Amino acid sequence: EVAPHLLFVFDPPRRRFLVLAPHLADHREAQPSEEQYLRVLDAALEGFRNLRAGEAGLLSLRPVSIEPDLDPLFASAKRWESVTPYHVTRHTKSGGAAQALSSDVNEECRRRGMPGPAVASRELRGLPDIGLVGDAELSFPVPLRGPIVLGRNRHAGGGLFQAKQGVKDG
Repeated sequence: EVAPHLLFVFDPPRRRFLVLAPHLADHREAQPSEEQYLRVLDAALEGFRNLRAGEAGLLSLRPVSIEPDLDPLFASAKRWESVTPYHVTRHTKSGGAAQALSSDVNEECRRRGMPGPAVASRELRGLPDIGLVGDAELSFPVPLRGPIVLGRNRHAGGGLFQAKQGVKDG
């Protein structure tokens, strides 16, 4: 059995590096085998305090507690906005760039059992060897609890969304 991939996410506004379990990002309960993998991961990370990060140098790490109701990455909200660029998984050939990003976001949400959002995209650009990339605001029909991490590079920090600030959801 192959273990699902961990997600490694840098949260620039809060200067945090997060290691997210797959079940959190997929909005489902952990499987028993995943719980075992997480126990192994916890043991492996015990005492891990320094990360060599190439040009960024040596980063100091420390465990932090997260208050899900107060943290914009883990809160419950209807409206979410990009923290890191979204990389389209499969670029549809019909329609423009905004339609392609919107369709891809909706397909990614469907795969994870989430309702399809209305998508407002911005800063769309095509990057060589990467494809279509952009930022987006997602409006779901019901409040969803984070984290929301979507797109082709979601395991490497892309497609991270935060609850939109100043918006009251019913």
